[in-house]
Amino acid sequence: PKTDLHAHPFVTDGKLILQDKSSCFSALALVGGGTNPIDGDILDACAAPGNKTTHAAALVGDLVSNKSKIMQYSSGNQNTPKFQKSSSIYALDRDSKRLKILKNRVELLCPPKSNSGVTVHPLHLDFLTLKPDDPKMKNLRCILLDPSCSGSGIVSQPDRVNIRGEADAAQRLETLSNFQITALKHAMTFSQVERIVYSTCSVHDIENEHVVATCLKEYNDTCKMEKHWRLISPTSLKGWERRGKVTSGLTPEQAQCLVRCDARLGDGTNGFFVAYFERESQLDK
Repeated sequence: PKTDLHAHPFVTDGKLILQDKSSCFSALALVGGGTNPIDGDILDACAAPGNKTTHAAALVGDLVSNKSKIMQYSSGNQNTPKFQKSSSIYALDRDSKRLKILKNRVELLCPPKSNSGVTVHPLHLDFLTLKPDDPKMKNLRCILLDPSCSGSGIVSQPDRVNIRGEADAAQRLETLSNFQITALKHAMTFSQVERIVYSTCSVHDIENEHVVATCLKEYNDTCKMEKHWRLISPTSLKGWERRGKVTSGLTPEQAQCLVRCDARLGDGTNGFFVAYFERESQLDK
Protein backbone atom coordinates (compact mmCIF):
# COMPACT_ATOMS: atom_id res chain seq x y z
CA PRO A 1 0.00 0.00 0.00
CA LYS A 2 1.09 3.55 -0.90
CA THR A 3 4.15 2.21 -2.75
CA ASP A 4 5.13 4.45 -5.66
CA LEU A 5 5.58 2.13 -8.63
CA HIS A 6 6.20 4.76 -11.32
CA ALA A 7 9.96 4.11 -11.38
CA HIS A 8 9.65 0.32 -11.21
CA PRO A 9 11.50 -1.41 -14.11
CA PHE A 10 8.29 -3.18 -15.18
CA VAL A 11 6.65 0.22 -15.62
CA THR A 12 9.57 1.95 -17.32
CA ASP A 13 10.02 -1.03 -19.67
CA GLY A 14 6.34 -0.99 -20.65
CA LYS A 15 5.59 -4.40 -19.16
CA LEU A 16 3.20 -2.91 -16.62
CA ILE A 17 0.77 -0.03 -17.22
CA LEU A 18 -0.48 2.02 -14.28
CA GLN A 19 -4.04 3.13 -14.97
CA ASP A 20 -7.13 3.73 -12.85
CA LYS A 21 -9.74 1.02 -13.33
CA SER A 22 -12.41 3.48 -14.42
CA SER A 23 -10.30 4.95 -17.21
CA CYS A 24 -9.98 1.46 -18.72
CA PHE A 25 -13.73 1.51 -19.37
CA SER A 26 -13.47 3.71 -22.49
CA ALA A 27 -11.48 1.22 -24.57
CA LEU A 28 -13.40 -1.74 -23.13
CA ALA A 29 -16.67 -0.17 -24.21
CA LEU A 30 -15.37 0.76 -27.65
CA VAL A 31 -13.90 -2.64 -28.52
CA GLY A 32 -16.27 -4.93 -26.64
CA GLY A 33 -19.40 -2.84 -26.25
CA GLY A 34 -21.38 -4.19 -29.18
CA THR A 35 -22.57 -7.63 -30.17
CA ASN A 36 -20.68 -7.43 -33.47
CA PRO A 37 -16.88 -7.16 -33.79
CA ILE A 38 -15.27 -3.99 -35.10
CA ASP A 39 -14.58 -4.19 -38.82
CA GLY A 40 -12.46 -1.15 -39.60
CA ASP A 41 -10.16 1.50 -38.19
CA ILE A 42 -10.36 3.42 -34.92
CA LEU A 43 -9.83 7.11 -34.19
CA ASP A 44 -8.79 8.34 -30.75
CA ALA A 45 -9.79 11.97 -31.13
CA CYS A 46 -7.99 13.43 -28.08
CA ALA A 47 -5.36 10.80 -27.53
CA ALA A 48 -2.45 12.12 -25.44
CA PRO A 49 -0.91 10.89 -23.22
CA GLY A 50 -1.94 7.60 -24.84
CA ASN A 51 -3.18 5.20 -22.17
CA LYS A 52 -6.57 4.71 -23.83
CA THR A 53 -4.98 4.48 -27.28
CA THR A 54 -2.56 1.74 -26.28
CA HIS A 55 -5.22 -0.08 -24.26
CA ALA A 56 -7.49 -0.11 -27.33
CA ALA A 57 -4.57 -1.35 -29.44
CA ALA A 58 -3.97 -4.23 -27.04
CA LEU A 59 -7.65 -5.22 -27.06
CA VAL A 60 -7.90 -5.01 -30.85
CA GLY A 61 -4.64 -6.97 -31.16
CA ASP A 62 -6.26 -9.82 -29.27
CA LEU A 63 -9.22 -9.69 -31.63
CA VAL A 64 -6.94 -9.75 -34.67
CA SER A 65 -5.22 -12.84 -33.32
CA ASN A 66 -8.57 -14.36 -32.30
CA LYS A 67 -7.48 -14.63 -28.67
CA SER A 68 -9.95 -12.17 -27.21
CA LYS A 69 -12.25 -12.96 -24.31
CA ILE A 70 -14.08 -9.66 -24.76
CA MET A 71 -16.28 -10.63 -27.69
CA GLN A 72 -17.09 -13.93 -26.02
CA TYR A 73 -18.15 -11.96 -22.95
CA SER A 74 -20.05 -9.43 -25.02
CA SER A 75 -22.09 -11.77 -27.16
CA GLY A 76 -22.14 -14.91 -25.05
CA ASN A 77 -20.76 -16.72 -28.08
CA GLN A 78 -17.82 -19.01 -27.34
CA ASN A 79 -16.89 -18.98 -31.03
CA THR A 80 -15.34 -15.53 -31.02
CA PRO A 81 -15.96 -13.74 -34.35
CA LYS A 82 -12.78 -13.38 -36.35
CA PHE A 83 -11.59 -9.78 -36.58
CA GLN A 84 -10.15 -8.35 -39.77
CA LYS A 85 -6.52 -9.23 -40.51
CA SER A 86 -5.20 -5.81 -39.55
CA SER A 87 -6.36 -2.47 -38.22
CA SER A 88 -5.14 1.09 -37.86
CA ILE A 89 -5.67 3.35 -34.86
CA TYR A 90 -5.29 7.06 -35.59
CA ALA A 91 -4.32 8.90 -32.41
CA LEU A 92 -4.80 12.67 -32.63
CA ASP A 93 -3.64 15.49 -30.42
CA ARG A 94 -3.41 19.18 -31.20
CA ASP A 95 -0.72 19.97 -28.60
CA SER A 96 2.83 19.31 -29.83
CA LYS A 97 4.23 18.66 -26.34
CA ARG A 98 1.49 16.19 -25.49
CA LEU A 99 1.91 14.57 -28.90
CA LYS A 100 5.55 13.87 -28.07
CA ILE A 101 4.46 12.03 -24.91
CA LEU A 102 1.90 10.11 -26.99
CA LYS A 103 4.51 9.10 -29.58
CA ASN A 104 6.93 7.91 -26.89
CA ARG A 105 4.23 5.81 -25.28
CA VAL A 106 3.15 4.31 -28.59
CA GLU A 107 6.75 3.46 -29.51
CA LEU A 108 7.21 1.76 -26.15
CA LEU A 109 3.95 -0.18 -26.03
CA CYS A 110 2.90 -0.57 -29.68
CA PRO A 111 6.09 -0.72 -31.77
CA PRO A 112 5.51 -0.99 -35.55
CA LYS A 113 7.22 -4.40 -35.73
CA SER A 114 5.21 -5.97 -32.91
CA ASN A 115 3.26 -8.23 -35.31
CA SER A 116 0.06 -7.49 -33.40
CA GLY A 117 -1.86 -6.68 -36.56
CA VAL A 118 -2.56 -3.20 -35.17
CA THR A 119 -0.72 -0.08 -36.30
CA VAL A 120 -1.02 3.11 -34.25
CA HIS A 121 -0.55 6.39 -36.13
CA PRO A 122 0.01 9.43 -33.85
CA LEU A 123 -1.03 12.61 -35.69
CA HIS A 124 -0.48 16.27 -34.76
CA LEU A 125 -4.00 17.41 -35.54
CA ASP A 126 -7.00 19.13 -33.97
CA PHE A 127 -9.93 16.72 -34.22
CA LEU A 128 -12.36 19.55 -34.96
CA THR A 129 -10.43 20.32 -38.16
CA LEU A 130 -10.49 16.70 -39.37
CA LYS A 131 -12.96 16.28 -42.22
CA PRO A 132 -15.11 13.13 -42.43
CA ASP A 133 -14.08 12.63 -46.07
CA ASP A 134 -10.35 12.71 -45.32
CA PRO A 135 -8.84 9.82 -47.35
CA LYS A 136 -7.12 8.41 -44.26
CA MET A 137 -10.55 8.00 -42.65
CA LYS A 138 -12.03 5.89 -45.46
CA ASN A 139 -12.11 2.72 -43.34
CA LEU A 140 -12.90 4.47 -40.06
CA ARG A 141 -15.63 2.71 -38.07
CA CYS A 142 -15.10 3.78 -34.45
CA ILE A 143 -14.32 6.99 -32.59
CA LEU A 144 -13.12 7.25 -28.99
CA LEU A 145 -13.72 10.77 -27.71
CA ASP A 146 -12.29 11.62 -24.29
CA PRO A 147 -12.10 15.43 -24.51
CA SER A 148 -10.83 18.05 -22.11
CA CYS A 149 -12.95 18.12 -18.98
CA SER A 150 -12.96 19.51 -15.44
CA GLY A 151 -11.22 16.44 -14.01
CA SER A 152 -13.59 16.69 -11.05
CA GLY A 153 -13.64 12.91 -10.69
CA ILE A 154 -9.90 12.60 -10.08
CA VAL A 155 -9.53 11.75 -6.41
CA SER A 156 -6.21 13.57 -5.96
CA GLN A 157 -7.46 16.73 -7.71
CA PRO A 158 -11.18 17.10 -6.87
CA ASP A 159 -13.07 19.99 -8.47
CA ARG A 160 -9.95 21.58 -9.86
CA VAL A 161 -12.09 24.10 -11.77
CA ASN A 162 -13.08 25.67 -8.43
CA ILE A 163 -10.08 27.94 -8.30
CA ARG A 164 -11.51 31.44 -8.40
CA GLY A 165 -14.90 31.02 -6.80
CA GLU A 166 -18.28 29.49 -7.53
CA ALA A 167 -19.33 31.83 -10.35
CA ASP A 168 -16.08 31.37 -12.25
CA ALA A 169 -16.28 27.60 -11.78
CA ALA A 170 -19.80 27.52 -13.22
CA GLN A 171 -18.67 29.51 -16.23
CA ARG A 172 -15.70 27.22 -16.73
CA LEU A 173 -17.96 24.15 -16.65
CA GLU A 174 -20.30 25.70 -19.19
CA THR A 175 -17.37 26.48 -21.49
CA LEU A 176 -16.10 22.91 -21.20
CA SER A 177 -19.57 21.51 -21.82
CA ASN A 178 -20.01 23.60 -24.96
CA PHE A 179 -16.68 22.35 -26.30
CA GLN A 180 -17.60 18.76 -25.48
CA ILE A 181 -20.92 19.14 -27.32
CA THR A 182 -19.13 20.56 -30.35
CA ALA A 183 -16.63 17.67 -30.37
CA LEU A 184 -19.25 14.93 -29.93
CA LYS A 185 -21.52 16.38 -32.62
CA HIS A 186 -18.50 16.52 -34.95
CA ALA A 187 -17.81 12.85 -34.27
CA MET A 188 -21.42 12.04 -35.14
CA THR A 189 -21.04 13.61 -38.61
CA PHE A 190 -18.60 10.90 -39.78
CA SER A 191 -21.10 8.90 -41.85
CA GLN A 192 -18.79 5.88 -42.14
CA VAL A 193 -18.53 5.53 -38.35
CA GLU A 194 -20.67 2.89 -36.64
CA ARG A 195 -19.85 3.38 -32.97
CA ILE A 196 -18.68 6.19 -30.70
CA VAL A 197 -17.53 6.18 -27.09
CA TYR A 198 -17.70 9.48 -25.22
CA SER A 199 -16.02 9.60 -21.82
CA THR A 200 -14.88 12.08 -19.18
CA CYS A 201 -13.21 11.98 -15.78
CA SER A 202 -15.88 14.37 -14.51
CA VAL A 203 -18.74 13.84 -12.06
CA HIS A 204 -20.69 16.90 -13.27
CA ASP A 205 -23.98 16.32 -15.11
CA ILE A 206 -23.30 19.27 -17.41
CA GLU A 207 -20.24 17.47 -18.85
CA ASN A 208 -21.89 14.07 -18.98
CA GLU A 209 -25.65 13.46 -19.33
CA HIS A 210 -26.28 17.00 -20.58
CA VAL A 211 -23.72 16.59 -23.37
CA VAL A 212 -25.16 13.22 -24.39
CA ALA A 213 -28.78 14.40 -24.40
CA THR A 214 -27.98 17.59 -26.32
CA CYS A 215 -26.00 15.84 -29.03
CA LEU A 216 -28.54 13.07 -29.53
CA LYS A 217 -31.37 15.52 -30.00
CA GLU A 218 -29.54 18.11 -32.10
CA TYR A 219 -27.90 15.56 -34.41
CA ASN A 220 -30.77 13.10 -34.78
CA ASP A 221 -33.21 15.93 -35.54
CA THR A 222 -31.21 16.77 -38.67
CA CYS A 223 -30.76 13.39 -40.37
CA LYS A 224 -32.59 10.33 -41.65
CA MET A 225 -33.56 7.53 -39.27
CA GLU A 226 -30.88 5.10 -40.50
CA LYS A 227 -28.21 7.68 -39.63
CA HIS A 228 -29.53 8.29 -36.11
CA TRP A 229 -27.35 7.53 -33.12
CA ARG A 230 -28.69 5.49 -30.22
CA LEU A 231 -27.37 4.88 -26.72
CA ILE A 232 -26.51 1.25 -26.04
CA SER A 233 -25.49 -0.32 -22.74
CA PRO A 234 -21.97 -1.66 -23.48
CA THR A 235 -22.07 -5.40 -23.01
CA SER A 236 -18.43 -5.53 -21.92
CA LEU A 237 -19.43 -3.41 -18.89
CA LYS A 238 -22.73 -5.13 -18.10
CA GLY A 239 -21.49 -6.12 -14.64
CA TRP A 240 -20.93 -2.51 -13.54
CA GLU A 241 -23.89 -1.41 -11.43
CA ARG A 242 -23.62 2.38 -11.21
CA ARG A 243 -25.43 3.97 -14.12
CA GLY A 244 -26.25 7.41 -15.47
CA LYS A 245 -28.68 9.96 -14.11
CA VAL A 246 -32.12 10.73 -15.50
CA THR A 247 -31.74 14.34 -16.54
CA SER A 248 -33.54 16.63 -18.97
CA GLY A 249 -33.63 15.00 -22.41
CA LEU A 250 -32.83 11.45 -21.22
CA THR A 251 -35.29 8.68 -20.46
CA PRO A 252 -34.72 6.22 -17.60
CA GLU A 253 -33.92 3.57 -20.23
CA GLN A 254 -31.27 5.81 -21.80
CA ALA A 255 -29.77 6.66 -18.41
CA GLN A 256 -29.37 2.92 -17.73
CA CYS A 257 -27.17 2.70 -20.83
CA LEU A 258 -24.70 5.17 -19.34
CA VAL A 259 -21.87 4.12 -17.03
CA ARG A 260 -20.76 6.18 -14.05
CA CYS A 261 -18.03 5.71 -11.44
CA ASP A 262 -17.86 7.79 -8.28
CA ALA A 263 -15.20 7.52 -5.58
CA ARG A 264 -17.42 9.54 -3.23
CA LEU A 265 -19.98 6.73 -3.34
CA GLY A 266 -17.51 3.95 -2.63
CA ASP A 267 -16.69 2.69 -6.12
CA GLY A 268 -12.97 2.42 -5.38
CA THR A 269 -12.08 4.28 -8.56
CA ASN A 270 -11.77 7.82 -9.81
CA GLY A 271 -14.98 9.47 -10.90
CA PHE A 272 -15.68 8.63 -14.53
CA PHE A 273 -18.42 8.62 -17.16
CA VAL A 274 -18.88 6.54 -20.32
CA ALA A 275 -21.51 6.74 -23.06
CA TYR A 276 -21.55 4.17 -25.87
CA PHE A 277 -23.39 5.02 -29.11
CA GLU A 278 -24.19 2.88 -32.13
CA ARG A 279 -25.65 4.08 -35.38
CA GLU A 280 -29.22 2.93 -36.05
CA SER A 281 -28.26 1.12 -39.25
CA GLN A 282 -25.63 -0.88 -37.34
CA LEU A 283 -28.24 -2.20 -34.93
CA ASP A 284 -30.13 -3.90 -37.74
CA LYS A 285 -27.17 -6.10 -38.72
